[in-house]
Amino acid sequence: MDGNKKNRLISKEPEWLNTIFRSIQDGISVLNSDLTIRFVNPIMKKWYSSNLPLIGKKCYRVYHNKDEPCDPCPTIKCLQTGRTEKEIIKGLEGTDVKYIELFSYPIKNETTGEITGVVEFVRNITKTIKAREALKDSKRMLSNLMANLPGMVYQCENLRDWQMNFVSEGSFKLTGYSPEELIDSKVISYQQVIHPVDRNRIWNEVQDALSKNDPFQLTYRIITAQGKEKWVQENGLGVYNQESDLIFLEGFVIDITERKKVEKERIKFSKLESLGILAGGIAHDFNNLLSGIFGNIELALLSMPPDSEAVRYLDTAGNVLEDATNLANQLLTFSKGGEPRRQSLEINEFIKDIAGFSIHGSSCRIGYELQKDLPLVEVDKSQLNQVFTNLLINAKETMKNQGIIIVRTDKIFRKGKTFIKIEIEDEGSGISEENIDYIFDPYFTTKKQGNGLGLATSHSIISKNGGELFVESNLNEGTIFSVLLPVSPSTKFSQAITNESNTVTSCRGKKILFMDDVEVIRNVVRVMLQKMGCQVYCATDGEEVLRKYMSSLQENQKFDAVIMDLTVPGGIGGEQVSQKILEVDPEAVLIVSSGYVNNSILSNPHKYGFKDRLVKPYNFKKLQEVILSCLQ
Repeated sequence: MDGNKKNRLISKEPEWLNTIFRSIQDGISVLNSDLTIRFVNPIMKKWYSSNLPLIGKKCYRVYHNKDEPCDPCPTIKCLQTGRTEKEIIKGLEGTDVKYIELFSYPIKNETTGEITGVVEFVRNITKTIKAREALKDSKRMLSNLMANLPGMVYQCENLRDWQMNFVSEGSFKLTGYSPEELIDSKVISYQQVIHPVDRNRIWNEVQDALSKNDPFQLTYRIITAQGKEKWVQENGLGVYNQESDLIFLEGFVIDITERKKVEKERIKFSKLESLGILAGGIAHDFNNLLSGIFGNIELALLSMPPDSEAVRYLDTAGNVLEDATNLANQLLTFSKGGEPRRQSLEINEFIKDIAGFSIHGSSCRIGYELQKDLPLVEVDKSQLNQVFTNLLINAKETMKNQGIIIVRTDKIFRKGKTFIKIEIEDEGSGISEENIDYIFDPYFTTKKQGNGLGLATSHSIISKNGGELFVESNLNEGTIFSVLLPVSPSTKFSQAITNESNTVTSCRGKKILFMDDVEVIRNVVRVMLQKMGCQVYCATDGEEVLRKYMSSLQENQKFDAVIMDLTVPGGIGGEQVSQKILEVDPEAVLIVSSGYVNNSILSNPHKYGFKDRLVKPYNFKKLQEVILSCLQ
């Protein structure tokens, strides 16, 4: 190249370099060794426009508004070491350049090697820093969220032992193992946490879902570090790379033990309800039959001299029928309409009366731990008697008629409500783990002579009275049955007020209208009422009752009481007729009767205008008591 051409190129070089500097979107600043600015590109002028002009000033004054160099300062370090240095430092306050990444390159004299200055390459990393901070905040929020989730978040390998890559803090509450113990199976693999019976099923279900690229939902049991069995639900999915290769599994596991208990109770209730529909229908017909048999036996006894040999046989037959009646009443407890007749009750005295009677004839003793001044409970007294009698007799029998039965009462708060808690604790043989889940099921029994209805009936009764019945037991360690009963809204006993001057002591001469669609029952009750001295008129259905009652009003010879069957197949029963009678005679004395408690009328007869109820089968004494009480 000739000399003239070379000189022309050199003369153009500064213009060429300036073009490059202007096109670079990062800052370039050339400093002297004393940190005085020698050159800046347009980007630096733009970023630090508030401090223009920049050239000739100290870098720390115009770039940071400081009176002395920054600490640390990569440029000073570069001047000292002669090497390229890098540092992330804060930008100028009040500008959009919050953070910069500063690269300092030394300028050396080619002849002497002396460092005469520094080229600073300045990159605005404000967005990057903010993104990192946002990511850090997101990770912190995610970590806090996972730590507070009701369960365990995980990432694991698709291996038989489910090797964990990540586990959230919730693992400790769920499994009893910390994340450090589960990650990489350092102490225990997650497969070992899963119940042995469920392990193969879980593996197969996950592999089946992955083969279809579907998420999976699993329900299984785990064994915690404390040896406790829990039910869990796991939701997860496979995570794949761009080549569609499975990398790992992610998901979460939650404790559903309580949900499982609720489901079990619901299934149990469904079984009882289905049985109740069947049992109620059977009991209805059965009680009608018993009414006829019972009544005729009682009438036969009333017609015989007390010393007759036949009386003994009839008494025996009556006792057998009593047992049949009790069985029918147990079946009725399962029926949909077996609603309790609730009243306020003082539980401590009530339970003491039952306990003493229940252990009679045995060597058992009762230890009372009764909380004083408890609120009244709102329950059906007759049904509750059946429950506690059953529980106490069970306790007595499991202790082979000797030992101490502890009875406790206390007030507790549960689900926002106040309950009275009654515990019955025995020292018996306890209940095995395989049996305890079935003791409230109908017809389940471990007794040689049991019918399996006692605890099932008790459970149904307590539920219908708005309470709960549950059990705690271990084999050979005794049993505790706990009953929760709702507190009565009343603050004191409801006392029945009896006016002695108005007490009716005899039914003689009373005019009674009796209705039942079953002929044998009509005949038996008619004779019973006649033996009481009543004038008896019978009807087969509600229409006949209505005609005879209206006629008695017109003739001014009103019936003193009307006893009506609640339902009449294919006809009008007591429920419909009672309203029509009360419309014309609000003072009418109406008594409802039924062999099947299939609606709320028998639970609360007064609400529907009836004075009282007669539940079939009833005897002479019960019939007389109800009539006398209604005529007070």
